[in-house]
Amino acid sequence: AIDKKEKGAFSAEWQILEKNIWVDESIMDLIPITSIHSALIDGEDTEIDFCLKNDYTLSDVITNNRRKLEDAFRVAEACGIYQKRMITVVVHLRNEILPISCEEIAQFLEMMFEKYVHCQIAIENVMVMNSKHEFRTAFRHSSVPEVVKSIREEIRDEFKDRVWTVLDVCHALSSIRIEGLICEYENLFFKKDEKEMLKKYFIENKDICKIIHFNNARKLGINQRNHGVPFETIEDIELMKYLLELYYKYIPEA
Repeated sequence: AIDKKEKGAFSAEWQILEKNIWVDESIMDLIPITSIHSALIDGEDTEIDFCLKNDYTLSDVITNNRRKLEDAFRVAEACGIYQKRMITVVVHLRNEILPISCEEIAQFLEMMFEKYVHCQIAIENVMVMNSKHEFRTAFRHSSVPEVVKSIREEIRDEFKDRVWTVLDVCHALSSIRIEGLICEYENLFFKKDEKEMLKKYFIENKDICKIIHFNNARKLGINQRNHGVPFETIEDIELMKYLLELYYKYIPEA
């Protein structure tokens, strides 16, 4: 927290890992905590589409995802009470075609928002492949924005402004590159323009993006050493400048 403050950060996101399941008030006295990222343990994300009962998912998977999301809400609520502000809970989405309806997710979130009055939620775009080399369908530029818009249509009016997206640049870069590699391997003769694809991510998130994870990916961005890395080379800096242009044009409020 001290390091972030000295570098000029005015707030921070708290990532739940193995043992940091609580934010001490002394941390918030140093720097405000404005978002809580749901647990990322053993390479497994917390995924909102696996928080409700359905016919395709094992019950223990649903129980585990639900527990991790509730943990994040409890931490966020405590931070919100202490800081007297709304806190964003960040969660992932695995499947573009949901095993449950957006109406069911909306009803679930209504219950959570009534229970945790200082919390809102933001769904983050994922990579085509996770660290366990499992493929996910909700990687496209429009996947998460479409789901968030559908949830907003179903949820009660008083809660519409508590459902958002998170745009992760590293995940977008990784997905674009992996998809391009697959197209090349399958001889589809379809080469994606990385900058144009990135632009689509920003356009789709316009007006519904609460947070941007502004980080870089080396190569395919799958291994930890290539994931969420700085912008360092000359090419990286040019990419960063382009991303800033997109940010200020499409989602400057994030």
